[in-house]
Amino acid sequence: MSRFEGVACTTTYELALDQVEPVVQQLAALAVDAFVFDNTATPTIRASIEEACRRYGVAYLSNGRNDGTAIALNACLAKAGQLGRVWCYYLDQDSRVDSSTSDRLNETARALEADSSVALVGSGLDLADVMTTQPTSVDEGPRETRYVIASGTLMHVPSLVLVDGFDEGLRLDGVDHELCLRLRASGFRLLVDERRRIAHAIGADAREVLPRRHFRVSRHPLWRRRLMWRNTTIIARRYIWRAPVDVLRLGLGRVLDTLLGAVTYREPRYLVAALQGLFDGLVPDIRRVGLSESASRDLLP
Repeated sequence: MSRFEGVACTTTYELALDQVEPVVQQLAALAVDAFVFDNTATPTIRASIEEACRRYGVAYLSNGRNDGTAIALNACLAKAGQLGRVWCYYLDQDSRVDSSTSDRLNETARALEADSSVALVGSGLDLADVMTTQPTSVDEGPRETRYVIASGTLMHVPSLVLVDGFDEGLRLDGVDHELCLRLRASGFRLLVDERRRIAHAIGADAREVLPRRHFRVSRHPLWRRRLMWRNTTIIARRYIWRAPVDVLRLGLGRVLDTLLGAVTYREPRYLVAALQGLFDGLVPDIRRVGLSESASRDLLP
C-alpha cells in the first residue's frame, strides 16, 4: 500500500492515553507528510501525544490550549501550502479508515489534477461501531453533493486558500457546513466518494432515534449545545438570502436534534442552552476570521 502524496492531519483533544498511539499510528500510515494539531491542555496527555508523534515521524503542533477545529484545519492548509502540496486530507481523532484509503486518495488527486472546479471530496460515512467492508456502490465514482463533514474529506488547497479557509470565529461546530456554503457560492463543486469510507463517532452515548432516516442524537455537554446554536444562528444570518433552502434544512435539523436530545436524555437544560446560543449568535458585530488572519501558520515547523 502506497501512502498519500499530499498532507494528512488530525486534531486531538484530551485523548484517552490508550487511544494516543492508534490515532498517531493511523495518521502516520496514511501520508508521506502528516501532522497532529493538539488542542489538549492536560500536560500528561499532551506529552504522550508529542512522544507518539516523535516515534512515528509525525509533526506535532500545539499552543497548549483548545483553540477549536477551525484553526487546526487552517493549519493543515498552511502546512500543505508550505510544502507545495495541492491536496490535504483531514481526520477527526474519533474517525477510523481502512487500508485502501491512501490509494483512493492518490487516485482521486490524480483524477482531479486538471479540474480546478472541485474544492472538496468527502468520504462515505459509517456511524456504526464497525466499518462497512463492502460499500453499496463499489463501482460508482465520486458524485456531486451539497455538503460534506470535515472528517474524511480531501481538500483542494488552492481553492480553500482562495476563499480564505475555515472560519476560526466559529471554532468547532458548523465550520465545515459554513465552508461548503461559501465554496458553492464562489462557484466550486463538492463531491463525495462512497468507495472511500470512514467510521466516525458523533459523540458520547450516541443513539439512533429515527432509524429510517438514520438520525442520531448524542449526549453533548451543555456548552457544546450552546455553541451549536450560536454557530447555526450565525450561519443562518449570513446565508439566509443566498442559500435559503440550506439554511432552512440546517435550522430544522438543529431544532429536531435539540428536542429529541432533550427527550432522549431527559435533559431539559438542552433547551436553555439552545436559547443561550441563539442569543449569542444574534450579536451584530460577529465577523469571520479566516486563513489570512490565522495564527496557526506561526506554529508550523
